[in-house]
Amino acid sequence: DTPPGTGWTYEEPTSPAVVRLGKIWGKQVVRADGVTEYHNAILVEPHHCNTWEMTHGSFIGALGEIAAPGGYVAGGPPVVIIDLGMQFIGTAKAGQWIEMVGTINRKTRSLVFAEGRGMADGQLVFTATAIHKIVGG
Repeated sequence: DTPPGTGWTYEEPTSPAVVRLGKIWGKQVVRADGVTEYHNAILVEPHHCNTWEMTHGSFIGALGEIAAPGGYVAGGPPVVIIDLGMQFIGTAKAGQWIEMVGTINRKTRSLVFAEGRGMADGQLVFTATAIHKIVGG
């Protein structure tokens, strides 16, 4: 299955941790104001859910880190997250797509400041803010 809408592509992640989450689709959209939005989407599977069949908080936390992009570019310098602020607002269930949209707000020589949000069926699931440190390159 592919996420709803058009323009989605899938590339095998280079991170073993991300591979374990499941198939994460991506696309980039440049808004009219010139800001690049980084879109990702994942289909919620039963193993992403808790006892009550809703998305587990640890899964949503991982998606928050993905949604608030760190400026990773294939072949570019490594980045690690040094601060992640999460607001858990809603939930999703197995069979729903969570679409994430993130933007990079500022990038310095050593830090990347970003924010993101995740939606399921038009309902807000989470928001996230992140600071990533560029650790090489």
